[in-house]
Amino acid sequence: MTKQDTALAYPIITVRRPNGITETISVAAKLRYITDDLFETIKTATAKAGRGEVLSYSNTAKRMAPLPSMGSGWCDRCQSYCYGDCRA
Repeated sequence: MTKQDTALAYPIITVRRPNGITETISVAAKLRYITDDLFETIKTATAKAGRGEVLSYSNTAKRMAPLPSMGSGWCDRCQSYCYGDCRA
């Protein structure tokens, strides 16, 4: 059985730009997750800057690809892929 890590959240916002194009943008590089209060702040700031209308947001779990099975693989003692050199 292969273990997978799940990141906390992968926040995404949907924005309608002034030219009419709708974009889905990942903001994971700047934010870990978006709350309702933060979403209202983002909507207000985006409109005030004339960058478009923020339509929606979502915080989805992002699945990471499993690490390759090398050496001993998953170590239950240190809870990582230690490849046999576990120092836990």
